[in-house]
Amino acid sequence: MSEAAIVSRSEKERSLRPIVIAVSVLMWVVLAVTVIGALYAAFVALFVLLTQALWLAAVTNNSVKVGAKQLPHIWEKVVSSSARLGLAQPPDTYVMQAGGSLNAFATRLFSRNFVILFSDLVDASVDAGNDPAAPSIVDFVVAHEVAHIARDHLAWWLLPARLIPWLGPAYSRACEYTCDENALSVTTSLPTAERALGLLAGGVTVARTMDVDAFADQAQGTGGFFAAVYELNATHPYLPKRVNALRAHGGGKAAPAPSRSFFSYLLAPFLGIAIPGSAAAVVLIIVAMVGIMAAIAVPSFMKYRESSQEIRQRLLDLQAGITAEQKAAEGSDEPDAQAESPDQLQTGVMHGEKFDWTLTAPANLWRVLNIESAHAQNTMADGWISHTEKDAHVMVIAEAAEGITLSAFAENVLANFKQGDSRMKVTSQAPLIFKNGKGRLLHIKTKVAGMNFDYLIGLLVSSDNAYQLIGFVDSKDFGAIKTDMEKAIASFEVEE
Repeated sequence: MSEAAIVSRSEKERSLRPIVIAVSVLMWVVLAVTVIGALYAAFVALFVLLTQALWLAAVTNNSVKVGAKQLPHIWEKVVSSSARLGLAQPPDTYVMQAGGSLNAFATRLFSRNFVILFSDLVDASVDAGNDPAAPSIVDFVVAHEVAHIARDHLAWWLLPARLIPWLGPAYSRACEYTCDENALSVTTSLPTAERALGLLAGGVTVARTMDVDAFADQAQGTGGFFAAVYELNATHPYLPKRVNALRAHGGGKAAPAPSRSFFSYLLAPFLGIAIPGSAAAVVLIIVAMVGIMAAIAVPSFMKYRESSQEIRQRLLDLQAGITAEQKAAEGSDEPDAQAESPDQLQTGVMHGEKFDWTLTAPANLWRVLNIESAHAQNTMADGWISHTEKDAHVMVIAEAAEGITLSAFAENVLANFKQGDSRMKVTSQAPLIFKNGKGRLLHIKTKVAGMNFDYLIGLLVSSDNAYQLIGFVDSKDFGAIKTDMEKAIASFEVEE
């Protein structure tokens, strides 16, 4: 046989791989463009990576590493198979004691490839009825596992499609057929390949004497309903079917694969949840995890939303000097603050309802609420503007106050705040020139329900009327909103 690299894939894999690639790419794109999806993907990836790294650390440090000085006869097989299958670097190979299990597997961590051979499989493969001069069962097993690496079956980015019922298991089984064919091409011995699969089925003693033809004929029993449902969820084909596939590939006498019933295909993903480790079971676990996280997150979000509305109302009560006891005693039935729909918002100049005044809303993302919406926020409001992206507001309260001075008015406003929250802090008081006279600008900081808020309050006494221009915003946004609030307050003008 030529020593050229073997690059074949099974017919089943050639038909399924483009679909798996397309579906995986599409699912990664969907996850990448959604914040929640990206967070879930990052969380799952981190969890899987950590689990894989810790597990491999335990396996490799409790196993015998194969090399030129340690089990060189096995290392020679790894090197030879890697070269024949086109790998530039042989994978790190270990022999692991696994309590009598006959198995082997390939895996990857970052860019490092690994082949793990169970010790009982290696021991059993030494003599399972083969001609000592012919390729051994170990040759076939090693070549099969190296083929998984060489054919890029361990690519992490194909994981989304491999979790999909029907598609994921079908592709995984197709990969097993590919690796069997590649291993047969490396060993060039169909009897050895058949005996290797027989060893996995019946153990070393049975493999020495078993009738391989009779074993291959067992494939006819795999078309039954429950057998089909199991295989449709399995990552590996039934072993007798693999023998027949090898015979078909290697020119031997192969029995045709039995057909599966329509209902086995239809019900496989649903009944597959009873199979541990199946794609259906994994999807069920993921759905359950998402459901649990949603059950936690959605109520928390709703609670936060309700809390935000309560905080806003509490802030409004603070500026009016209304205590919780007073509100309860009055049996207040004010409507809850509601998000404003587009038809409740206007741009430009806001006009007073109770007295004649104007206030110009800043052009950048500020909107004027109609008076009904303003009253829904606070019945004392004579006007209200809100920022459309941040929870920032400027409210106007106008009231008759014959004979009151600006100083007395300012003291009364601060007394109302202190009555509602003794922890509030006056950061600054400064003169403010309005078109109708001298006013005052207060900067107040307060804390409500664990959240910090900043107030900018413009005060003006004009024509026996007193005006409060109350701007408030979450402290984390105050720096970005402060200038807009100052412009809005400074634009206030009483029409005389």
